[in-house]
Amino acid sequence: MGPQIWCMLVAIAVLFALGVVDKIRGIPSRLDARDAWLRQMSNSGIAFLVLCVGLWFFLPSTPSLSTFGMPDGPSDVSTPRDVLKYLQKYNVAIVSLSDTLHWLLFTGVFWIGWSVVTALRVKRAPATTGAASAIDAKAA
Repeated sequence: MGPQIWCMLVAIAVLFALGVVDKIRGIPSRLDARDAWLRQMSNSGIAFLVLCVGLWFFLPSTPSLSTFGMPDGPSDVSTPRDVLKYLQKYNVAIVSLSDTLHWLLFTGVFWIGWSVVTALRVKRAPATTGAASAIDAKAA
C-alpha cells in the first residue's frame, strides 16, 4: 500500500457524507426504487470521480518515464553509482505508476460490479415502493 490509500479513504468519506446528507434530508424514503438507484449511482459516481482525480495526482510526471534524462551513451553511466542512481530514479516512477493503476483498476471493477448488482436488484423490485407508493395508493 502506498499513499494512494488516502484517496480511497477520501472517496469513501465523500460517499458516506453524501449518503448521510440524503438520509438526513429523507430523500430515499420519498423515492421509488429506480429513482433511489439513480440517486445512489450519482453519489457513487461522484465518489469515484473524487477517487480518480486523487489518483491522478499520484501518477509520475511524464518526463520521468519518457526519453528525457536518459543517458546519451556509455560514458554517461560509466560508474556503477551512476547506473544505480539512474535505475532507482526510474524504479520509483514505475512503482508509483503500477500502484496507482492497481488501485484504479481495483476500484473501477468494484464500482462496475456494484452498479450491476444494484441495477439487477432494482429490476427485480416492484415499480413503486416507499412513501411514494403510499401516497399513490391513497390517491387511488
